[in-house]
Amino acid sequence: MSQNRLYHRFVLLFILLIAFGTISHADSLVSINDLNFHSAFERKAFTAVLNDQSDDYFALFLCADSAINESKYEAYKQKLGKVIEEYQCNR
Repeated sequence: MSQNRLYHRFVLLFILLIAFGTISHADSLVSINDLNFHSAFERKAFTAVLNDQSDDYFALFLCADSAINESKYEAYKQKLGKVIEEYQCNR
C-alpha cells in the first residue's frame, strides 16, 4: 500500500472518529435550565417528565396553550376521562 493511500485512510478515520464523538454528545447541548417556560404549570409538567417523575404526556400536550393552569388541566383531564369511559362502555 502506498504512503499516500495510507495517509488518506488515516485522515478519513480521524475525521470519522471526531464526527461520531461529537454526535454522541449532542444530547447535552441544552439543559432544563436553558429553557423558558410560559407558565408555572408548563415548567412543572416538563420538569416532571424530564426527571422521570411522571409520564403525563397529556399535561405536556396541554402546555401548547400558554394559558393553561392547574384548574384547566384538571377540567380537561376529567372530560377526557369521561370520553374514555364512554368509549369503553360502547365497545
